[in-house]
Parts: sequence; C-alpha cells; structure tokens
Amino acid sequence: MATAKKKPETKKTYKKNAAAKPAGLAITESKDVLVNQPFGHNNSTVYKNEPIVGGNVEVILNDIYVRSPIRTQIGINNYLEALRAAEMRPWPNRTRLYDIYTHLSLDGHYTGVKNKRILSVINQMIDYLGPDGQEVEDMQEFLGSNECNILKRTIMEAQEWGISGFEFLPGLKVNFRVIPRKHIKPKTQIISIEQNDQSEGFDYTKLDNVWIVGEPEDLGYLNQCCQYLIYKREAIADWANFIEIFGMPIRVIKYDPNDPDSEARLTKMVDQDGNVTAILIPNTAEVEIIDGKTANATGGLQDTFVKAMDQNLSIIILGNTETTTNSSTGTGSKSKTHSAQQKELLKADLRYLEAHLNDPHFIKILASYGLPVVEGGRFNIKSEIDIDYAIAKIEIDTALSAAGLRISTDYFYDTYNIPEPSPTDEVLKAPAPANPKGQDGINLSDDEVALLKSIGEQRMRRPNYNDFGEAISAILDKKLKDFFA
Repeated sequence: MATAKKKPETKKTYKKNAAAKPAGLAITESKDVLVNQPFGHNNSTVYKNEPIVGGNVEVILNDIYVRSPIRTQIGINNYLEALRAAEMRPWPNRTRLYDIYTHLSLDGHYTGVKNKRILSVINQMIDYLGPDGQEVEDMQEFLGSNECNILKRTIMEAQEWGISGFEFLPGLKVNFRVIPRKHIKPKTQIISIEQNDQSEGFDYTKLDNVWIVGEPEDLGYLNQCCQYLIYKREAIADWANFIEIFGMPIRVIKYDPNDPDSEARLTKMVDQDGNVTAILIPNTAEVEIIDGKTANATGGLQDTFVKAMDQNLSIIILGNTETTTNSSTGTGSKSKTHSAQQKELLKADLRYLEAHLNDPHFIKILASYGLPVVEGGRFNIKSEIDIDYAIAKIEIDTALSAAGLRISTDYFYDTYNIPEPSPTDEVLKAPAPANPKGQDGINLSDDEVALLKSIGEQRMRRPNYNDFGEAISAILDKKLKDFFA
C-alpha cells in the first residue's frame, strides 16, 4: 500500500536585520532564527502574559486548600533560600517567602510606617466623575462603604507584597473576598488549589469575577525590608539576653569543702531563692566575672543598632526618616526636605491607586453590580491641598496676573482644588476695598503706595523679609496722628 510522502517542514524565520514582528503577522523566511511558535511558547523561563478576556464566573475560594503560615525561627539563610525559590525562572514558588513576610510583618515600627504610607492614600476623598466631568452622586454610597476601604487598602498592599487578588461574589451589592496570595501564581496565571502547585487551578484570565493587581515578577517592598527585620529581631533577642545576664546582681556563695553538708544546704537555699543568678564555689576557689559592661554598660550598642534598622525600614517604605522619627541632629530644613520627598511618594501612590480603580476589568465588575459606571467616566482622587505650597503658589500666580499674563479660571479651580460652581449656585462676591482713594477714611499717598509696593516685591524675593508689617504700622500710626490732630 502506497503511503504519502511527508512534505518537509518549512522553517519560518525572521529576516536578517529586520525589526521583530508580533506573532500572527506574515513572517519572511530566512536562515538565521527559527520561529515556529510565538515568543514564550513552551519557554519555561518566561512568565505568561495572556490578556484578561473573562467570559466565565466561578466561586473559586471554596475549592482551594488554604494552609496556615509556617512560623519558625527565621535567619538570614532561611530568607535567602526562600528568595531563591521565589525567583526561580522555570518554577517560581513564593510560598515560603510569603510565610516569612507574614511572620516578619508583625514588627511594630514596620507596621507603623507601612500604615502611615497606606492611610495617607486611602484617606483621600474619591469621586466618580461622568463624561461631563460632574460628580455622579449615586456612586457615593459605594465609595463611602467599608468594602471600598478594604478594596483600596488591598490594592495598596500589592506594592508591599508584590500582588493582590479579589474574588467578587454574585449579589446585589459589591461583595468580595481577598484571595490568599500564596495561591496566586502569576507565572502561569492561575489561582492554584494547593499553595505549592503551579499547574492545577483556575485560569484567572478567563474569569469575570476575579481581579489580580500587581506586576507578575514583583516581590514587593517587603522583600527589601526582610534583611533589616531579621537583623533587628536578632539584635532585640541579644538585648534581652544582655538584660537577663547583666540586669540583675550575681551572687557568689562560698562553702567549706571540708564540711560535706554545707554544699547541700547552700544548694537548696539557692534553688529556693528563685531565678536569681548565683555561683556556688568552695571558699578555696576564685571566680572572676568579666562582662561587656565596660564598652556597653547600658545596652546602648543594641539600642543604636535597632534604631539603625528602623531608619532603613523608614527609608524603604517612606523614602525618608525625619517624618517618622526625629534624630538628634534633625533640623527644621531637614524635616521640610524629607516632608517634600514623602509628598512626592504620596503623589505617585495616588496615581497608582487611581489607575487601578479605573482599570477596565474592575469597571466591568462594578457594572455587573448595577453601579452607574459609564463610558467616559472615571474615578478621581481629590488630594488635599499642601498649604505651604499653595501660599507660595498663589503669590506667584497673583504676580503673574497683575503683570498682565492671561490665566484661565479653570487653572485656578484645578490648582487649588476648588469645585467650579454651576450657573445656579450662589457664589461669594469679592469684597469692596475698605478705603478706596477719594472716599472718607485713611488714604495713602502715591509715595506711600510706592514704598509698600517696593517692600512687597522684596518680601516676595525674600520670604523672611519683615519690614512689610513694620512699614504698614508706621504709615497707619502717622495717619491716625494726622486724623486726630
């Protein structure tokens, strides 16, 4: 029986020196690079990057097996082993690393600075604006709910852990559960049934009710904090040991070696005295206790080390130290500089949260609950005005306007975060000048106006210039004397 001959396979390759083309386009033949599949296919070192298409709704958390975190003694070697496992290209496993995260995040200073960063973001007011830029009032119930606060916090925690996930449950109101992070596998884009499995689970790219936040290979800023948290725990353990040894007096008890009963009686006495350090020796022996109190009499070495670890944690999470703890060398200008750095971090965090709230997949989820999200609408975070910045800014804006520069009124509404009134709103009117020239009252001569103007210009160039108030007081004093003369 004749058999059909198999045609030789055509090797599709990129043309030499040609720009790389995405999979699916016609590819010219060449002898340089074999391309039979899209890049990343069957490549175990590449993370999947399939688009979120949805199409299905499943309640998945009832089918996964959630394990308790393993809380054992943690050393720097344990952390490095867990980090290597999480960074393995073919088969990354974050389970042990996330157990270490859970254990180390109990630290008080870490918890405080982390909450400071997160709360400064989620406490900002959020509006949902329609396509016309007007606030949609029907969204306020959701935006003010506890579910929305938990949602915002969990989104921000994606920066801490590297990833966060939500399973939204069917119902009339927004209701969700946070997916255990050990079960989120960004390498294969699944929610695994077992925390150590990379292959068996639910493909979250095809689920309408599952939302994953974070970058696939990001391990969060907790990864940078781990070494300092471990060293700090070890230093505090050494400090406690130091206090136990040197914080109480040591009793040296001598007995007569020729009296066989004296040692037994003294031993019984020592045992009955409780947890007080005691040394029992023959009176013919000598004991010399050499401690470390000469160089570290009060445990200051451990205290300095712990503070150094805390400062590194503050720098990683907040970008500075002076807005959380005040060093002995801290100055006003130093604190202002660090405050400005933290404000820049806050701006970035606000953009991060706002971008995720406007994610199309999340908008689609909200629409499934009947919330009034519309095409062209968006979430908008109304950040608080920085008073110091606003005072300096308004002086510049006023000077530019007085110089004849045309400035849009929308600029002032946006810059100073003031809602623009509608045509039917009652608006405040600018007050009339208290003493306009030519009416009764205290009038200024042209020379006096020129003097105040000159001093005002100097004050704008030098904020600490104090002659402005003194000049006004002198002029008013002269006018009053002339008035009552």
